[in-house]
Order: sequence, then structure tokens, then C-alpha cells
Amino acid sequence: MFHFLQNQKSRILVAILIIISVITSYECRKDKYVVPVCYDTDVQPILTNKCSMSGCHNSVDKAAGLDLSSYAGVQASFKKDEILESINKGKMHPAGYQSLTSNEKQILARWAAQGYTKGECSLNSVACDTTNVTYTNSIKVIFDNNCTGCHNASNPSGGWALDTYNSSKTCAQSGRLLGAVKWLSGYSAMPKGGNKLSDCDIAKIQKWINVGMPN
Repeated sequence: MFHFLQNQKSRILVAILIIISVITSYECRKDKYVVPVCYDTDVQPILTNKCSMSGCHNSVDKAAGLDLSSYAGVQASFKKDEILESINKGKMHPAGYQSLTSNEKQILARWAAQGYTKGECSLNSVACDTTNVTYTNSIKVIFDNNCTGCHNASNPSGGWALDTYNSSKTCAQSGRLLGAVKWLSGYSAMPKGGNKLSDCDIAKIQKWINVGMPN
């Protein structure tokens, strides 16, 4: 009887180990799901901020025959892989302009891997949080992603720089900033040659100005 119980326990233990091994093997084989890159919110801000400024790859200048200021312009180019290769080699930013960050290069690489498609942008949408809006927590990232490629201390396009708190506050106090990002009549629409900022980004800028532009 004792040997019978021992054998039963051994069989149960072996069965449990087999089940665990199968589950573990399955989990290891499962492909990890990667959220698709959204062209409008992830890619276009990079191209607008770092590639399609005045004199470069926009719909007017079309440097090297490239228009990177819109999805249609990008898709019309037969050099997308060459562009990505040049970016990774550090050849795609002229002197005086900011180079792409490693994170921006990774986003473009992911976009290339998904076939340069628009992506599923609804997966990236989140509720807009306009509580406790400060320059450091909320505004800086908007300017870094959309504005500082042209508006920085080294190259203050239009006489405005948005790469520091003080210069950003000065621009906001002038009244030009909000009118530009809202694309109001009488203002130069910004980002120039790119898509309008999202409603959430504009709401954050509006809130930041309304509460006194805290750092």
C-alpha cells in the first residue's frame, strides 16, 4: 500500500512538471505584442520638428526632392529606406539644427518595420490631463517634440526660442504662442508646414498660460 501511494504521488508530480513545462514553453514562444506606431502623433511631429523646417524637406523647398511635411508627401517618396539609413548615420540634420534623439530614431525604425503605414492611432489615445500643468511636467515635451527644431537658441526662427523655460515664457507672454498653435487668423500657423497640435496639447498650453506659466 505504501509503495502504491508513493508511485501515485510520483505520477502526479511528473504530470504537474510536464504541465508546467508545456505552459512555460508556450509562454516563451508567444510573440510579444507591440503597440503600432501612430504616424500622426508619433512620426509626423519628429519629421516636422527635425526635417521639414524652412529650407529643408517641406512642400515648398523640397530639399533633395523630398517633402516630409505630410503623410502624402512621405508616401510619394521612393527613398524612405534611404532616409532612415541617413538618419541612423547622423547625416540628416544640417549644422545648427538639433539631431534626432535615440528614442526618435527608435520610433522611426518601428514605423519602418510596420511598412510606413499610418498605424492604429486609437490605441495611443488617452484622456487629456490638464491638472497641475507646468513647463517641466507638461509643456517642455510638447515644445521639444514639435517646435525646438526651428525655435531654439542656436536657430530662433522668427526671433523666438522655445528650448528653455524663460524663452518659452517670453514667447507666451507676447501673445504670439497661443494664436500660432491655435492657427488663429492673423497668426503664422505653427508647427509650420506640419499638422496642427492635438487638442490636448493646445489645451495644456492654454492652461499653462492661464495659470501664470509655472516652471
